[in-house]
Amino acid sequence: MPLGLKRYQQEGDDHFITFSCHNRNPYLNTPTSKDIFLDSLERTRTKYQFEVLGYVVMPEHVHLLINEPPNEPLSKALQSIKISVSRRLTERPFWQTRYYDFNVFTHNKRVEKLKYMHRNPVTRGLVEKPEDWPWSSYRHYLLNEPSSVTLDTYNKFTPQEDPMKLMKRANGDLGSLDASTTLQLNNAHAKETSELDLAHLTTLLGMACYARGIDQGKTAFLIALDHTAPYQNPNFAWFKSTYQSFIYIDRDIVAESARGQGIARLLYEDLFAAAHRIGIHRIVCEVNSEPPNPASDAFHLAMGFEKVGQAVLYNGVKTVNYFAKNLG
Repeated sequence: MPLGLKRYQQEGDDHFITFSCHNRNPYLNTPTSKDIFLDSLERTRTKYQFEVLGYVVMPEHVHLLINEPPNEPLSKALQSIKISVSRRLTERPFWQTRYYDFNVFTHNKRVEKLKYMHRNPVTRGLVEKPEDWPWSSYRHYLLNEPSSVTLDTYNKFTPQEDPMKLMKRANGDLGSLDASTTLQLNNAHAKETSELDLAHLTTLLGMACYARGIDQGKTAFLIALDHTAPYQNPNFAWFKSTYQSFIYIDRDIVAESARGQGIARLLYEDLFAAAHRIGIHRIVCEVNSEPPNPASDAFHLAMGFEKVGQAVLYNGVKTVNYFAKNLG
C-alpha cells in the first residue's frame, strides 16, 4: 500500500471500487475480454461471498459497487479478480497496481454511485442509452433481466425508492421540456438564475442546442446553447470572445424536494454525451461569487470544471466566476 494511504475495509460498508488497465490501455476493449472479466468477478464473488450491487466494464477501467467479504479482507478479493483476469488474457502487465476505493454507507450515495457507473458508457459516447451497453448491471435494474454476475440489490434500498424505480425514473423521465412548467421552476429560483416571462423562455428554448429535464421541467431542467447562438448575454459574450467552440450552460435548476438524488449530475452527464455526439468538446458556465454560491462551486469542481475567469456585472451588483470543462 502506498505511503500515507489508509483504506477502511473492515467497517461493514459498501465500497465503490475503480481499477484501471495498465497505463489506461484499452485491454478490455473486446466483447470477449469484458465477458472474461465478468466471469472472473462472479467466480470471485462466489468464493469470497461478497455482495455485488452494481458494475460496469469499460474498455480501460472497471467500476464496482460491492460490500466487504465476511471472512477475508476486501483487498484480497479484489486481488483475486485481477489475477484471474490477467491469467486468462495476454497483455502484460494487465492492471495498474493501485485502485480507488470509496466507502459508501448511505442510501443516497449508493444511488448516486449506481447512476454514475451506469451512465459512464453514455458519457463516454460509446452508446446513446445505458441499456445499450451489455457489460453493466443497468439492464437488470431497468428490465429485471438476469445478469452474468449475481446481484444482491433490494436489501440495500428502501421500499419507497428501490433501485429499479430509480433507474426507470432516471432513464424514462429525462426528456423534453414544457415551457410553462419549466417557467414555474425557473422563477421559483430566480435569485440563482434570473426571472423570465414565458415569451423570453420560449425564445431561449428556441436558441438552445440542449433543453432537457425531469418531469418536463417540473422537477429539474438544464438549458444550454452552443457558440453559434444569437444570444445577447454578457456571460455568453465573454465565452464567445475567449473560445471558438463551446456549449454554454445558461441555467440548470433542481427542485429543492429532489436534491441529493444525483439529478444534476445526470443532466450534466447527458449534456456531455450530447456534446460528444455533435463534436463539441468544451462545456462552459458561470457561477455567482457575489452573492456567493458555494454549493454550485463545489459541484462544478467535482464535475471536472476549472475556473477560467471572473467578471463584475451590472455596475457591481453581481460578480461571477467563469468555469470550463474540456471533454477530451
